[in-house]
Amino acid sequence: MKVLFILLLFILPGVRARSTTLGDSAEAVRLLRMVQDTLRTMKTISYHSAYRQVNYSVEDSVYVSNGTVWLEKEAADTIFGYRFHIRGDDGSGLFDYYYDGIKSLELRHKEKTITQLDPYADNTFHSPAKCRTALISIPPFLTDADFATHLLEGKPSIDLIADHADQVITLHYPINKDGVVFTKTFFISSETHHIDRAIVEDVWNGTRYKATYALSCFLADKGTIMDSIPLSSALGYTLIDASRKTSSRWVDSLTGTKAKDFTFKSFDGSSVHLKGLKGNYVVLDFWESWCGWCIDAIPKIKDLSTEYHSRGVVFLGITTENTKQIGDILSSNGVPYPTLIGNTQVLKDYHVSGRPLYVLIDPNGKIIAYAPGDLDKIKALLEQRLASSLP
Repeated sequence: MKVLFILLLFILPGVRARSTTLGDSAEAVRLLRMVQDTLRTMKTISYHSAYRQVNYSVEDSVYVSNGTVWLEKEAADTIFGYRFHIRGDDGSGLFDYYYDGIKSLELRHKEKTITQLDPYADNTFHSPAKCRTALISIPPFLTDADFATHLLEGKPSIDLIADHADQVITLHYPINKDGVVFTKTFFISSETHHIDRAIVEDVWNGTRYKATYALSCFLADKGTIMDSIPLSSALGYTLIDASRKTSSRWVDSLTGTKAKDFTFKSFDGSSVHLKGLKGNYVVLDFWESWCGWCIDAIPKIKDLSTEYHSRGVVFLGITTENTKQIGDILSSNGVPYPTLIGNTQVLKDYHVSGRPLYVLIDPNGKIIAYAPGDLDKIKALLEQRLASSLP
């Protein structure tokens, strides 16, 4: 798709292409810094955002979100750095999301709910106020005052293509420490020096993702744009007070219980019976093709399986969806341990509500660790048990 797009830019009338020379690279950097400087001067911004994400490892996996956004920069704000109002539809229904510098309110109109969040309860990336799908309508390059500097930190190679409407800059990044290869493309308006469209593609251990932001109706510094919604005006809506509360995405109620037995076929055609592995430590890795963190963990799990194989530890991957894509991922990554084709019953038996989930079973068939996304916990417990020769 990308190659076809570039070819079309070469042959369409009125389009001129620039080769990748030092001069063009310097010009692309100059344009990116110009956009950065323009964004820095804006106090208020409003625009419409159309977001589309495709996971090519999953059939028909397309996520679309549209929204109208009003942003007001607030340098003193330590949570977002701005106040905002987003009105849109992220596939699950119409919503309004407000942040006024003190609290966050998200209205879901289909469910008739208002979720009140306290962003100050957890000022990290995992803050509930920062993990709302509504925020997809605010692309990072609009709120990062140093976005051009950050783009260039990875030392990408740069292509510059120009037509009458846009300057098209593509940055190709070398593979990073996590094994990810990124390509980022920005369409910069020749007239306004705003970003009209941005495409981020990445290839990650046999999977490919593509996210596209399309911005329109862009207005800057047109007066006060922040509004609010009194809770009393949303009559008939249920208020969910999620402020200053912590919740666990997964509940550990399995540790200390007997592991439920199962028999499944593996992707190599063999059959694996859990009871037949009694006498060994067994690590279950529940994952799927659509789970980026799962794919990212494959090299580490491969290393662990090699390290512990001779010490009586068996690793088993378990998936339940997208068998063709899973098979391609296993092949491209050279996974040496069995990956099983499970079913919904095993997900219920092992309380799988998110991926990746790691479960450690001792030689007697008892679950001794339930670790969502935490391989370090599994490794530490294995080292402790094997060192002390505990049964």
